[in-house]
Amino acid sequence: MKKELKHIASIRTGLFERPQPKGQIVYLQFRHFDAEGKLQGNLFPDLAYSKKVEKHLLQPGEVLFAAKGSNNFSTTFTASHPMSVASSSFFVIHLFDQIILPEFLSWILNSIPAQEYFKSKAKGSAIPSVTKKALEDMIIPIPPIETQKMILHIDHLRKKEAILYQQLLKLREEQTQQLLAQYLNKL
Repeated sequence: MKKELKHIASIRTGLFERPQPKGQIVYLQFRHFDAEGKLQGNLFPDLAYSKKVEKHLLQPGEVLFAAKGSNNFSTTFTASHPMSVASSSFFVIHLFDQIILPEFLSWILNSIPAQEYFKSKAKGSAIPSVTKKALEDMIIPIPPIETQKMILHIDHLRKKEAILYQQLLKLREEQTQQLLAQYLNKL
């Protein structure tokens, strides 16, 4: 089954605020994420609680989509994250029902075909932006939930393999350097 995103989710923009030295809520910005959409470093509450901020509090299972710039990553907000709001650089996607897992939607939005779609729809030359309409009109493939889980599991294993491969390369490099140093010490 395939559906336009607007038929399976609501989309709202993040909040435009100025961070403060102290607060109760984390104001999520691009700088908090790596290129793949993973939260980096420690998060510090930097917004005061207010009625305006309360309306924008992120709920577990909502999907953040980085709409501005050339890296249009997506990530799923989870219950393990601190109380947060997204900045206006993000769209917040709230799924209507359980026909698609939030993590699977995030995976779809990060896929190569989706990234090509976003590049073709981006507006602006200095800082390209994906419009809300372009995101709403995107066709989302929706396989059965078990298939979604399987795809996510395979993707997790792929990422784990890449990490292990990098560790192996590092260990081989260290081993080679040690062997060469031992050889030179024998001369």
